[in-house]
Amino acid sequence: MRHHLLATLLSITCLFPGAGGAQQALFDPGAISAGCAAGNCVGAVRASVTALQAQGLTAAAMNSQLAILAATLVQAAQTAPAATAADYATALEAVAAASTDPAQARAIASVAQAVGAGKAATIDLTTGIAASAG
Repeated sequence: MRHHLLATLLSITCLFPGAGGAQQALFDPGAISAGCAAGNCVGAVRASVTALQAQGLTAAAMNSQLAILAATLVQAAQTAPAATAADYATALEAVAAASTDPAQARAIASVAQAVGAGKAATIDLTTGIAASAG
C-alpha cells in the first residue's frame, strides 16, 4: 500500500507563489548523499539548513527548499540499507523542525515516522509529501 501523505499539499516540484516553474536545490544534494552514506545524515542536513538560512531566503523560498531537501532524503532512504532508517528519520525530523509552515512541518514529521518504521519504499513522492503552501 502506498502512503499518500497530505496529498492536498503541492506536488514535490515545490512550486510557490510567483514561481515560474519547479525550483532547483540551493543546497548541495551531493553533500547530503555523502553525509548520509558516512552515517551523518543529521549533520549534513543541519549544515545544509544553516547554509540555506544564511542566504536570506523568504519564508516561502526557504520552505520550498526544505521540501526539496525532504524529498531528497526520502528518495535516498528508499534505496538505503534498512539499518540506516533511523538516521534518515532523524534527518527528516531536523528538516521538519526548520520549517516555518506548520502543515509542512507536520507532513515531514509524518514522513519521518514512516521512514523510521522502515516504510520509506511505500512513500509516493508524487503526492507532495512536504511542499509548503507558502
